Amino acid sequence: MTEPSIRRVLGIDVASRSWKDVGVAVVESTTSGWRRVTVDEFSEPTGRTAQSLADAIDALARRLECDAVILDGPQGWRDPAAADRPGVGRACEYSTRTQGKVGVFGSCYPRPQLSWVQVSTDTFAALLRKQGVALANAAPLPYARPPGGYWVMECFPTQTWRSLAIRPLPGKSRTASAGVEVWARALWRCLQLPPPVPPLSHDQLQAVVACLPAAAALGGPLRPRVHGEAARSVSLPVDHSIEGYIWDVERESTAEWVDPGAGVVTEPGLRDEEDAPDARSCTFLPDERSDLFDDLVAKGALLFEELVEVANHGAMAEGIDYAYFVATLYGEPSFRDVAERNFQNATDVNTTLLLAQRITEAAGRRCVSRNGCSIDAGMDTFIWNQDANRPENAWRNTWMPVPYSRAEWLAVFPDDQRAVRTKDGLQRQRPTRSRRAKRKQPVQ
Repeated sequence: MTEPSIRRVLGIDVASRSWKDVGVAVVESTTSGWRRVTVDEFSEPTGRTAQSLADAIDALARRLECDAVILDGPQGWRDPAAADRPGVGRACEYSTRTQGKVGVFGSCYPRPQLSWVQVSTDTFAALLRKQGVALANAAPLPYARPPGGYWVMECFPTQTWRSLAIRPLPGKSRTASAGVEVWARALWRCLQLPPPVPPLSHDQLQAVVACLPAAAALGGPLRPRVHGEAARSVSLPVDHSIEGYIWDVERESTAEWVDPGAGVVTEPGLRDEEDAPDARSCTFLPDERSDLFDDLVAKGALLFEELVEVANHGAMAEGIDYAYFVATLYGEPSFRDVAERNFQNATDVNTTLLLAQRITEAAGRRCVSRNGCSIDAGMDTFIWNQDANRPENAWRNTWMPVPYSRAEWLAVFPDDQRAVRTKDGLQRQRPTRSRRAKRKQPVQ
């Protein structure tokens, strides 16, 4: 009996800040099953350019005789003719609900992650200039491997976790090494990958997941799926690629949702994130694939600790207003400097709370005690309106319930003990209309 042909995929978890953070994995499979999963440390390229990164990836892919290389960063920019399409980024990003979005050439949302976008798009371009390398721009792939080269593909591991019905691996700053091991074991069980489960870093596990759509596209055990539009080139303002597919795997309709994080991370996960606010048009959530995401979560954790300390020991408790919270995380003077627009209460409040939840997951809840009362506070506990009140819809959301009531929150933070940080400075709590009316009543 003829041995099934082995397909080999190289998965790359792209990092722009340090090549040491690049995750590398190789997955081998046939039409009948998985053969081998290996991971390795990435040999640091010479120089700090996308070209040097592409050279290192190409050398590794050829040495290992890989059929495909798949990267978890964007390959192109938004189509400039797509002005009327939903969302602010590429079609594939809208479909897969990526946090960050790539705009028309030279722009992205949020703006501070532009360097990561440029490294990723430039790496794709440099790889596609290599001999025999071709973009996987049709599904299914017409043949196993381009002559003398390999396929290049884009993925979004968070979407692949969802398609496997496994809660997506949280960002690096939110997942201890024990958590990575738990997620790895869940993945191995789900797909019946060949044992043993190797010791993995966060970047390496994401690289393993990155391999899965490419293995499926090459005829492996899973079924491939693409999101978005085929890539094409435009010449203005310079020659560059637009749109492009994010490769994924088909979700089994009978798959039961698995949350490996139960007991490992501090906050309960959203069920497949389907109950979370729709952030597909949001312009200020950082992409979890970028270095910026972990930087923001770490900075938010420090802000959270500071506000807890002030609340527990200060005469006044301090919160931070929604727009200024986002600006503070990015180190920008205002929300507009991050999102290139003003804060919109109708759509941005819940998305800001989603970012706050990521910080709470990383830092854990903290006890805040004032006036003889205590609550288990998260980052969202301290995000208030500019009048130092917490809006009504913050109490009504079902996707991020808090472990205390509005009455308990007010007991810890009474009206005369709240001040809010804004871009214009610290503002005291403003009395409500009913309180102002009472103050005007003459003393009997």
